[in-house]
Amino acid sequence: MKKSQRLLALLLALVLCLACLVACDDKKSSSDDDDDAKDNTTAATTENLIIGEWKTTLKMGPSMVDSLKQGMGADASKHFNNLKLDIVLNMEFTKDKKAIISIDDNKSNKDALNGFVDGFKDGIKGLLKEQLGAQLDQAIAAAGYASLDAYIDALCVQKGYNADSLAEKFFKSNEGTYTIDGKTLTVVPEDKPEKPNVYKISVTEDTLIFDMSDEDKADLADDPMMSLLPFVLTKK
Repeated sequence: MKKSQRLLALLLALVLCLACLVACDDKKSSSDDDDDAKDNTTAATTENLIIGEWKTTLKMGPSMVDSLKQGMGADASKHFNNLKLDIVLNMEFTKDKKAIISIDDNKSNKDALNGFVDGFKDGIKGLLKEQLGAQLDQAIAAAGYASLDAYIDALCVQKGYNADSLAEKFFKSNEGTYTIDGKTLTVVPEDKPEKPNVYKISVTEDTLIFDMSDEDKADLADDPMMSLLPFVLTKK
């Protein structure tokens, strides 16, 4: 049963890593100035266009499945191929240089997260049945649980992978201040001002393309989660 706990810990780490990416608490870096970043006209136009509220739907399922394949192999990860998690991400930029990045705890997002957790539990169930076979019932009883479902539920709570625990990490608002230099957006988090986030952006009247800096992308080039980028947001 220890192997199943390690598998669960791996999955939890992947999701928490993604939650940090979404909440802009990911790996920090700085960006070199280039010709575009020095273009004051571009900066002024971008500063005007970015003001307002934006949203996008992050379709995390395929990236998570790819991460599982990378971490545990295609055979074991096949039980999670149907994982789905579509979450709406919000960004707001105000005239007084405040930035708010959030995932709302609305019904749609809650239903998506609950569905994802249910799918994850089904995947764990299929994986344990395949690995332990006829020994599964005996192993569950020896662990003190009346059923496989009860064991998985308890394990998810223990590892913080139940819906309530994940909701605390996903459904939150990160606030800070921002500056724009050409096509470079720097967000200084309110709670971690010593660790600014640097992004590449492109903005029109109704579309905001939001990407990580080249340095960060190079460092994380082998991470399947990078397929989520760039974020393409539309104005509300």
